[in-house]
Amino acid sequence: MFEYLYSESGSTDDAHNMIWGFLGASYEQKTMLDHTGAGQAAERALKSARQINGNAPNDIRSLLSLGAALGNAGGICEALKGYSGSRKYYEEYLAISRGLAESYPDDPRLQINLGVALSQIGVICEALKDYSEARKYYEEALAISRGLAESCPDVPRLQRDLGAALGNVGSICKALKDYSGARKYYEECLTISRRLAEKYPDDPQLQRGLGVALSEVGDICKVLNDYSGARKNYEEDLAISCRLAEKYPDDPRLQRDLGIALEGVGGICKALKDYNGARKYYEEHLAISRRLAESYPEDPELQRDLGIALERVGGIFEALKGYSGARKNYDESLAISRRLAESYPDDPLLQSDLGIALNEVGGICNALNDYSGARKYYEESLAIFRRLAESYPDDTEINAYLADILHTLALLYKRINENEAKQLLLEAAEISKRLYRSTGAERFLTLSTSILSELNEED
Repeated sequence: MFEYLYSESGSTDDAHNMIWGFLGASYEQKTMLDHTGAGQAAERALKSARQINGNAPNDIRSLLSLGAALGNAGGICEALKGYSGSRKYYEEYLAISRGLAESYPDDPRLQINLGVALSQIGVICEALKDYSEARKYYEEALAISRGLAESCPDVPRLQRDLGAALGNVGSICKALKDYSGARKYYEECLTISRRLAEKYPDDPQLQRGLGVALSEVGDICKVLNDYSGARKNYEEDLAISCRLAEKYPDDPRLQRDLGIALEGVGGICKALKDYNGARKYYEEHLAISRRLAESYPEDPELQRDLGIALERVGGIFEALKGYSGARKNYDESLAISRRLAESYPDDPLLQSDLGIALNEVGGICNALNDYSGARKYYEESLAIFRRLAESYPDDTEINAYLADILHTLALLYKRINENEAKQLLLEAAEISKRLYRSTGAERFLTLSTSILSELNEED
């Protein structure tokens, strides 16, 4: 993220050169997922930058160096799910960036810095499901990026930043189930990304940006059941990802991109009930994810990717009634999810992953008539989603999972003659009705109607 500042800082002083040398090393190590090495270089950069700024607190170069060091340190914390630490660094970076941008409003580099700082805090807010705060930061960053891109339409860096800012706002719309809004931002991002990729065909970052933009539009098409549109975007993303992964086999980010692209096409195959096609893509995704997870065992994102890949393959086995294969993959996915949830107890996404993994294993137990086993897994999953719903009462996805697990567990209780079944069904129906009122999504109305029908049958 700081390659622009690093290459154009213009520092000639030895002390500043030392800071930017540390930042350059940290950036390179972070790119290769060496978080330990990146963190050590980041600490040295930040320590030196604070010392220089202490001696010259109003010097623009010392402030730039300190801001970049703070942003870089925040990025290391973010990669390791240390969101409170990363936010602390990012907010100090934002204060510096805003002060400089306001003092020198005609310097585009300082406006760029401000946009970067705003986006970084937005990412942390989004990870912690504070979507209104995330949107506030993202939209301010977008306004800056759009102004700079329109002022300098021939500068690819500014066009790339505009695309990224559009994608960030799109992700918030998606999280809030505003799919038409998300599509609008994602498609504008895709237009920019395609134009840059066509103009600079040998730039791997711009090619990668096009792949990401295609994947994002594909996701929205899939949510809206436009499977042909989703497949078209996913397959173009897959072609780009294949080319980049083959050209740069030692870049873990590009290998990960390939895995994600394979998963996207596999998901469309599954949605269309082409389970053999889905299995082929999912198993290739799993092979890549396992290789990366084994190569970088301390990287939480790659460990999570492996858990997801295992869950996807398990889902295909389950759809084909291959319960032993499903259980094997689900059990390994659950072990990973539990380990991550225990290591990062404040990360809502990883806690949600654990709840989902427990539900998957419970489903296999249920299918094999192991009702006591199913009950154990379902009840642990329910406890997790109750906690999450209390912490994030306005989060649609968490409340949807809560309604689903309440319904699933109620059906199991009915089967084993537990008296609590009716109460769980009533709670699930109430949550579903509330979700339908707030989102208008038909799936919540369908669930609520189905549950009320089951209750009427009981009575």
